Amino acid sequence: MATMCEQVDSYGNVVNDYDSKFDAKTILFEFLTEFYKQDKKVQVYKEKKFIRMNNNGKEFIFFAAQISYLGNSPTEDRSFKKRIQIPSYWRDLTKNFEDEVTVMWLGIYLFQENLIISDFIKDSYMLEKNKLNNSSAHIYINDLYQAMNNRYFKRIDTKGNTIYSIRSVYFHDYLFQSRYEEEQGNRLFEALDQINSKFPFKKNLFGHECYGEMHKNDYVNTIQTKWNGFYLEFIFDRLLKECNIDVDLLSFVIDGKMDRNIDLDLYSKEYDFFSDLKASNIDKLETPGNDKESIISALEKHKKLWYIIYQHESELDKNISGETFKAWESIRKERGKVKPTSGKQKNQMVGKIRFINMLVLEVNRANCRDVLKDFNQGVNSNGQKRKAKFSIDKRNIENFVIYRCNI
Repeated sequence: MATMCEQVDSYGNVVNDYDSKFDAKTILFEFLTEFYKQDKKVQVYKEKKFIRMNNNGKEFIFFAAQISYLGNSPTEDRSFKKRIQIPSYWRDLTKNFEDEVTVMWLGIYLFQENLIISDFIKDSYMLEKNKLNNSSAHIYINDLYQAMNNRYFKRIDTKGNTIYSIRSVYFHDYLFQSRYEEEQGNRLFEALDQINSKFPFKKNLFGHECYGEMHKNDYVNTIQTKWNGFYLEFIFDRLLKECNIDVDLLSFVIDGKMDRNIDLDLYSKEYDFFSDLKASNIDKLETPGNDKESIISALEKHKKLWYIIYQHESELDKNISGETFKAWESIRKERGKVKPTSGKQKNQMVGKIRFINMLVLEVNRANCRDVLKDFNQGVNSNGQKRKAKFSIDKRNIENFVIYRCNI
């Protein structure tokens, strides 16, 4: 029995509907012959296992498979997950042809009249360690949504595979003009590349040293107990300045507020949306998000928001030297904070972190219902219930990742 799943229509809307079954090679052949029917310099041939196209002397071979719903799972929501199945002969035939022509492995998505072509860059899938025998290569509804809104979209998955998704009317441009341009020329990605080139990845950062550095620079959030997140903000702000990032491109929101209903860290005036910076333990399956009011307001007013997440390993201070807690207490006293500390603060304080990688998640109208879920905030010290927050479920982030930095 067919199961409803998420689909993207011709207007870029995400709807629930059924997959239709079709022959991907036939759909691609019909599209190419129609697209180039007035161009006598282009010949398209449909052969038994692939399509061959010659465009003014530049020759391609296209292998094609249907992008379809991944299927039910009793333990997780898969409505936004899709795949192609790669037969073993793709690799065998590719080896025969790739020295002579450009060979591409394509996924074909068709919903109603909406055709999207995904290029599963074959190099990583060709590796001998990958046992291809109708193996699945995964793609997500956000890939297709981004293609509809940005002409084409590039994503690198957790295994290092690169997938481009292209709105079909731009497939010619993708082939001949802009196939390997970086993520639609978005200047924000270029800025993040600059910052990450100087970011202290794979370096042990000790809490007492970080507190000392923030204190020396009179950083406003120096005496916060969760120093790892605030130290991230401290160094990110410093790198924005060191890299001469245009303040209209990306900057911290002054005093944490720009819109009283949106309490997020960063704003891009050039692209008109907010982002939030997060330090997250790489071993945790969730990372706390923001209060619901901020998230909903940001999506309503700006259509999307980003979570810029730096993942780290960590060790508790009590399990190493205990120096972090001592430094924190000393700085508090120096700044005139006399309220006594608690054993809970001492036991929970992080003593060392090591940043491993960085992700950018985009939350938009296509995926907001899937990426975020309620986070139990508990109560304040006065017994009042805290504002309701969302948490980010890392198990589902492949439907939201738009940028990766793996060192």
